[in-house]
Amino acid sequence: MPQKTNPANIILGPIIGGLSHDRANLWARTNKASTLHAWIATNKNGANAKLAGRKRLQDSTGFAGMVTVTGLSPSKKYYFAFSLDPQQVPTKSAFSSFETFPAPGKVKSFRFGFGSCFLPFTETPGLAFKHIRENQPNLAFLFMLGDQVYADNVKLNGLGRIPVNEDEYRRVYHHVWSNLHHRELLARTPTFMILDDHEVDNDWHWTDRELSKPGTSWLTRLLRKLNGRPKEEQLLSLPRTRAALKVNWEHQVMHGPRALSPNGPLAYEFEYGACAFFIMDTRTPRFINTDERQMLGDKQWKMLELWLKRVKDTHPVKFIVSSISILSDIFGDITNDRWTGFDGERERLFALIAREKAEGIHFLTGDLHTAHSISADVIAPDGEAIRIWEFCSSPFEQKSSLLARLMDYPTRSPTLRNQKRHYAISRFNYGVINVAYSKGKKPRVSFELNYEKNGEWMKR
Repeated sequence: MPQKTNPANIILGPIIGGLSHDRANLWARTNKASTLHAWIATNKNGANAKLAGRKRLQDSTGFAGMVTVTGLSPSKKYYFAFSLDPQQVPTKSAFSSFETFPAPGKVKSFRFGFGSCFLPFTETPGLAFKHIRENQPNLAFLFMLGDQVYADNVKLNGLGRIPVNEDEYRRVYHHVWSNLHHRELLARTPTFMILDDHEVDNDWHWTDRELSKPGTSWLTRLLRKLNGRPKEEQLLSLPRTRAALKVNWEHQVMHGPRALSPNGPLAYEFEYGACAFFIMDTRTPRFINTDERQMLGDKQWKMLELWLKRVKDTHPVKFIVSSISILSDIFGDITNDRWTGFDGERERLFALIAREKAEGIHFLTGDLHTAHSISADVIAPDGEAIRIWEFCSSPFEQKSSLLARLMDYPTRSPTLRNQKRHYAISRFNYGVINVAYSKGKKPRVSFELNYEKNGEWMKR
């Protein structure tokens, strides 16, 4: 009697990525080779659904793939669903929705969410995602600012060891992203992602300008040696790094707003009407050795400078997104893994804003396991003070850091004045940004922090 074969199933997703005013990248991952069919409707129950595109999913990408849907109308709600059979129109309950962005340059108020660092370790993991889904129904999109998985956490990554090849890194994503609340939120909320370190390894970086020799911090290597971890886990090899970046590309980069190489830099930009965003890649171009340090690299600096020149006068609200904090320096940061360890490039960033007199700059950051709001003035060459803000949200779910809250000190820079930390909260949290436009007035940007305390969710 012939053995039954397991049918193809969608095991991760859907994710609504790369959304703009006229297109969307719809992503999913299956358990075996199959063809992903994307259906689009303008009717809530999917009655007028049409096949919008298909993508063959193959082993070379871990059976992850996306369908790019084009020709959409600005500020319009669409309903979508996947099937693995071109003859099978999905049922009404299978459809999720998204709303396209307004036309480029169009003034429209909106809200979006952001956060970072998800290590599901509680008895009921993913409660931050559940809270967003149930209490923030009208978010235009969500930023996930790094550490979407902790591949290097041997107790909680689903492997019991640090992954060393593509298959094992894929298993980590499957383990973490299978969280019910994670999947339900991302199926309904357009999402933009950028990696930090734990998608590869703790505090990882290159050690040469050619970006060919990876490494981790001395502290990470020492702790693993003391814990008796195998040699292949103690040292970050080039094949392991390439595997991690490949799998990161399959899960986080592939559905972004522009085509990117797995080898980076993974920086990108997009616009929501009259609001401009630049998402930094602070990891893949980074190298550290005894002679020099680099955070962004020449190519990314050129991208950032051209972006700022282009949008400084046309987009009154601008967000620069970094996986790690820019305005928060911490006593005891012995690995210098944050912008603190790259003072020259950070000063270059402040000097760029000052030289261009770019108003309306807001930094969005994560990583710290503590949320905060910080303001400062950048001083232009003619003495004019230009206000900047940093909003940090971290963690979605991870151990909170009292260090970041209690040992923070003002960033030292000849270009900055009047730096003030308005608050810092060390709890599970996520942030919501509200951008409000009023006729004849400057747009108003506000930061709402939602955080968990003793089982209850509160706002700041």
